[in-house]
Amino acid sequence: MPEMLSARRQRSEISLQAVYELVVGETVGVFTYLSHCEAENMMLKRVTPLRDEYAAHPATRLYLGEPWGALVDCDAPLLAPLPEFAAAKGTYITDVVPKVIDMWQRAGLTFTDGPAPTICPRVTEGALGPRPAAFEPALPGDSVDGTIGI
Repeated sequence: MPEMLSARRQRSEISLQAVYELVVGETVGVFTYLSHCEAENMMLKRVTPLRDEYAAHPATRLYLGEPWGALVDCDAPLLAPLPEFAAAKGTYITDVVPKVIDMWQRAGLTFTDGPAPTICPRVTEGALGPRPAAFEPALPGDSVDGTIGI
């Protein structure tokens, strides 16, 4: 992924906002899919598939296992009543979001804090191998405004 993003950035084909939206959107999509699997496994009284039949899969070991485990193990309720929602959301942000950011770093992407709420995606050396050419916000109007929507 870092090589593809870097190449597209060098040819001015993708903005940082698009990179951010792609990474967050795909992460949310995968976690939504895993949530459906988790619900089915709970009905069948089975453990989460990432801790069972898919525990040895490279995607689980390198990327999804740690953040998904943090989400499943989080002490806050998934469906909190409105008076408890802020506390539950805070717990998820504290316990799960850092694991998601670590997963992105293992894939070769980091999001460094800038003036809130701006972030700066950068390609780094991750589990995918050596870092490609520099990936800096150099395109006109290249910035990202957003939050991690998890």
